[in-house]
Amino acid sequence: MKRRFSILAIAAIVFFAGSCAELDKELKRMYPTVNLKGVELIGLDLGSADMRFKYEVQNNAAFPIDLNKVVYKINADGKEIFSGTNNTKIAVAAKGKGTFQMDQKVEFVSLGKSLIEAYQNKEVKIDLAGKVGFFLKEINHTLELPISASQVLSVPQLPKVNFKGVKNYRVDIRNPLDPKMLFDVNFGVTNENTFLLDIPNLSVNFSAENRKLLSGEKQNLKLASGQEQVVSMPVTVRGVESYNALSKVLQGGNFNYSLNGDIDLNLTGKTFKLPYSLP
Repeated sequence: MKRRFSILAIAAIVFFAGSCAELDKELKRMYPTVNLKGVELIGLDLGSADMRFKYEVQNNAAFPIDLNKVVYKINADGKEIFSGTNNTKIAVAAKGKGTFQMDQKVEFVSLGKSLIEAYQNKEVKIDLAGKVGFFLKEINHTLELPISASQVLSVPQLPKVNFKGVKNYRVDIRNPLDPKMLFDVNFGVTNENTFLLDIPNLSVNFSAENRKLLSGEKQNLKLASGQEQVVSMPVTVRGVESYNALSKVLQGGNFNYSLNGDIDLNLTGKTFKLPYSLP
């Protein structure tokens, strides 16, 4: 009797397990599928990139389903820069398709400990990983499906400064006791990016033969894509000693010089100073 009961119990368990397995298979056949349709760059400037991640949902069930949230995080070269929830809600018809998208701003200044470090790489790999939450209301069932995306993003280039030399050299010796040497210091500022570069302020310090000759500023420089703008600043050197020290080198000879300062950059609503130094 006991043996017969055990056989019936085992048979019932096997039948129940088999039914559950079939039920589970049938349930999974109704699960939607989520596919990445593409990653778009919808905005770019020196401070940040605006990215759009687009997905398509295929409803495999014979009844409507609801997408109610997306939980995800964004990594840049393996470093987490964002995590959060997108409360997107869409209804997908029976056997139909739906789409959803997530817009994400990637701030380049957050990629390094300093401004120089943040922009030293020409590319950065952006990875998205997350889960999409669905509600299958006809059978009162909730589920989460994983999503992912990966895109290599080009990092904009910081403006470059280069020395263009000394021009318009002239000497004023109308007062032999106080001769003057006048010339223009020229340097170029280059924008190697595909967008307009706005520089609110550029500070300049120029020294030659261990003498500081110039300290000045240029405001509101606007550089088009690929443009080099040449900036010229006048210098006046006074005194016999300065004239003797600099007259030869400023007429075309080799001389020691230094050009340095800061470029002010507006990045994501904040002003950063980019130092430069030549040679």
